[in-house]
Amino acid sequence: MKVYLAIDLGAGSGRVIAVRVDGGTLELEQVHRFDSPAIECEDGRLLWDIHLIWNEIIHGLKRGAQAYANMIHSVGVDSWGVDYAWFDSVGELTQLPFCYRDARTDQSYRKVVDLLGSDLIFEETGIQFMPINSLYQLHDDTQARRVSKQFLMIADIVNYWLTGRQVCERTNASTTQLYHARTRTWSETLAKGIGLPPSALPSLVNPGEILGCLKPGVASETGLAEVPVVAVGSHDTASAVAGVPTLTDSFAYLSCGTWALLGTELMEPMITDAALRYNFTNETGVDGTYRLLKNITGLWIIQECRRGWQEEDGCEISYEALTEMAMTATPFSAFIDPDDPMFRNRGDHPSVIQDYCRRSGQTAPNARGQLLRVATESLALKVATTFEQLESLLGRSLSVLHVIGGGVQNAFLMQCLANATGRRVIAGPTEATALGNALVQMMAAGDVGSLMDGRALLAKAIATTTYDPKESWNNARQRFAALLAKGTS
Repeated sequence: MKVYLAIDLGAGSGRVIAVRVDGGTLELEQVHRFDSPAIECEDGRLLWDIHLIWNEIIHGLKRGAQAYANMIHSVGVDSWGVDYAWFDSVGELTQLPFCYRDARTDQSYRKVVDLLGSDLIFEETGIQFMPINSLYQLHDDTQARRVSKQFLMIADIVNYWLTGRQVCERTNASTTQLYHARTRTWSETLAKGIGLPPSALPSLVNPGEILGCLKPGVASETGLAEVPVVAVGSHDTASAVAGVPTLTDSFAYLSCGTWALLGTELMEPMITDAALRYNFTNETGVDGTYRLLKNITGLWIIQECRRGWQEEDGCEISYEALTEMAMTATPFSAFIDPDDPMFRNRGDHPSVIQDYCRRSGQTAPNARGQLLRVATESLALKVATTFEQLESLLGRSLSVLHVIGGGVQNAFLMQCLANATGRRVIAGPTEATALGNALVQMMAAGDVGSLMDGRALLAKAIATTTYDPKESWNNARQRFAALLAKGTS
């Protein structure tokens, strides 16, 4: 048996997961899980405590070593995209990384787009326009640049502290909107446009490259001597898509968590007027692929409702309880656009839902279950709208939607997705990111010949659940389309 340790960092929590492979069998064990919420400073800044994250990772690696000793073959790190931190000329961190939900990019986003032009930015990068992208964050870092030499993305920071190598893996680099989609290099044009010197851009590596073994100090502290670190698809969506258990190279996927990322896999980027108009993105994937996708606000709104209600009630509320409340509420009472800027930042989201409904001429829901039903149905309808755009870009139909990530545990949402899209939904695995992370490690070791070979292994080893459409949502889709066209003005 071989064990691959996948360090999977989400925006708010992280895990160290052991992926055990023995012949044709494959099993997962969560070795360590930890919370890592953004820090809200007194001056309003929202930062990541990267030192806390690092300490928890070390703890997880220790537990992995204790459980599996000499069976651990390698380690890989994936994380959320767009966020980064600056390092000085001797490799020291100069400040904590900002959280992408910090409000600092609200002004710089429009400033940079006006300065460089959306056509140029999209032609260079093929990336979806979102104020959270690194390009706009980096534009604001004039003070940090004075005392820093180079930035690293979140997963790259961990890889640096594990191995001593300061490099940036391409799948995460592509989320910055500073990476040239066709040449697979940094965009010198855009870097120059925001005043970023070439020396600030780290060297790039491909997913599957072995970065080196753990540094002696890390190896001694964790008990993992002579264990290599592999640059996996370090953007968590890249790893998640690699972990889709499909036997075909033509499929649609929805990576469903805090964000819902809907797309397909291509061998060339699609940088067209239509892709720009629909605001799709071309992120670099694993094994020479591109991920043509669109970012949709996923479970964030429901998560924020839960956070607020837990503070109000003084006790934990399970997601199962939330789902039950939503299922028993009245269907199609109102709709929201999950991607409206009103929902972008942390806040009182039940009140924001009500405010959105009132502004758009709808009756505002009051009961918790009704609020959750509105949020769930609206997410499914936004996915269906984006699914239609994806098919339009491809010029062909997609008959099945693979849903992966934590959202697959919400059976009500899965059925809503099937009804809204009119497509069969294959849900699972929940831990697609860790599986995709491990697959790239297996490819680096020569244990799996290709990404498709790895997916075939997953298709045999991982259980999924199928949801077929049970009712027509045509009327709801028409109402939702009218709402999007009208907006809240």
